[in-house]
Amino acid sequence: MFIRPEDVCHVSCVIRAGACVCSLLEKWIFEGTCSDIYGEFFIQAVPEFQCSSSRSYWNRGFSLDDSEVPAFLLGLQDSILQCAKTIALLKRCNPKDPLCVVGERCHHRVQCCLTKESLVELEAECKQYEATCRQLCGEPVSVSQLLQRSELDLHAIREIQRNRLLAAQREYRLKLLSL
Repeated sequence: MFIRPEDVCHVSCVIRAGACVCSLLEKWIFEGTCSDIYGEFFIQAVPEFQCSSSRSYWNRGFSLDDSEVPAFLLGLQDSILQCAKTIALLKRCNPKDPLCVVGERCHHRVQCCLTKESLVELEAECKQYEATCRQLCGEPVSVSQLLQRSELDLHAIREIQRNRLLAAQREYRLKLLSL
C-alpha cells in the first residue's frame, strides 16, 4: 500500500495520536498508573477513592468512559480496565511482587505497527515478556485452582491434626496402662 503525497499529513497525525494513546495505555497496563494530565484517556483515576483500602477502591477507584475508547480498542476496554486495576491493587498490597517489578522495569512497548515486520518484532517482544513473567511468577493460576489447593491444604491440615490427636490418645492410654 502506498500513501499519496496529499495524505502524508493525515497519516502523520494518526500515527502521532496513536503514539499518545499507546504511551498512556502502556503505563496503564504495565504499571497500573494513569498519568493523563489532559483527561483524554478513556480510563481515569477517581481521586476520592484512590486512598481507600476498602472495596470502594476496586469498585469506584477508576472510571471508564466508553465514548472516549479509540476504535481500535473497542471491545477490549473492560479487559484493559481490569488488567490495570489488578496491577494497581497488587502494587498497593505487595509492591515488591515480581510482577510489579518486571512491569515497571522491563515491559515491552505498546505501539502502532504499520508493517508486518514491526508487528512480528512486537509479537516476539510480547513472548519474551511473557516468558520473563512466567519465570519470575510461575504459571498462571485460576481461582478454581486456588480453591482446590485451599481444600487440599485444609484436608492436609485436618489429617495432621487427626494424627496428632490419635498420637496423643495413644500416649494417654499408654500412661494409663503403666499406672
